[in-house]
Formats: sequence, C-alpha cells, structure tokens
Amino acid sequence: MEGHGRIPIQVDFSSKKGWLNPSTVVDHFGSWNNAIIAAGFAPNSASIGYVCYAKDGHLCRSYSELIIDDWLTDNGIEHEKEVNYPGSKLIADWRIGREFVEYLGIDMERDNKISQNYIKTLERKRRICAEHGLILTELTLAKPDTLRRKILDRLG
Repeated sequence: MEGHGRIPIQVDFSSKKGWLNPSTVVDHFGSWNNAIIAAGFAPNSASIGYVCYAKDGHLCRSYSELIIDDWLTDNGIEHEKEVNYPGSKLIADWRIGREFVEYLGIDMERDNKISQNYIKTLERKRRICAEHGLILTELTLAKPDTLRRKILDRLG
C-alpha cells in the first residue's frame, strides 16, 4: 500500500520491471483477491476489481476505472459511464461525445492467460466502431500518458 495509498491492483505489478507478473501471483494464490487476503487486507468486492464510486457518482468496477473516471471529471471532460455500443448489447467503459473509451484491465503484452473471449469481445467493439465511423480509444494504466494524449489532443 505504501506509495499508492491503496491496495495494489494487478496493473501496478504489470507495469513495474522486476516485479512479479500478476499471472504468477494468481497461479500461486488462486486469485488476486486470495493474495490480498493472504497479505492481511480486505479483498476487492468484484471478480475484476473493487466496486466503488467516482467523484461524479459513476459506479466503477475497479480502482483503475476510478482513477480514469476521476481524471476525466477533474479535467472537465463530460463523459458517460457504461454505455451500449450502437446496435449491440456490448458496453463501453465510457463515451465522450462520439468516442468510446475502453480500459484494458488485462496487460495484453505480459499476461499469457488472457481470455480468448476478452480478445473476441474487444475485436467486436472495434468492428462496431469502424462500421459506425466512431472512435475507439483503448487505455491502459501501464501507459498513463495514453489518456492525456488520445483524449485531450482530440478535444483541442
């Protein structure tokens, strides 16, 4: 918790050279939450992260989503949370105007246990955006400048 002021999330480990790969932690403990319990902390309340509320009242399903949503609010960027893609039951993490934003909570470069379903769903979201002439921005906290570069530059 030192340095973060919170329980570490998987991306904290993914983005640090020399730290354990989250897959190793999950393999050893059975789940990320089991590792959190073993360290003596309260586990996250959802299978993919901790359910919490952002400053603007949006429900966030992980600390990572909370950080992103609060950043959008702090920077005066109007956004909607958990919006359906056009003509689909698939849900985007955020919509900013005609731009759909997805937080990729799985480190696709390091995590060799990524679900094929996750990749297929992301490909479907990309296809829907292409078909409707919409922008899809994919964010990771491992590369924090992504949000600033991809969104603020577009907003001028």
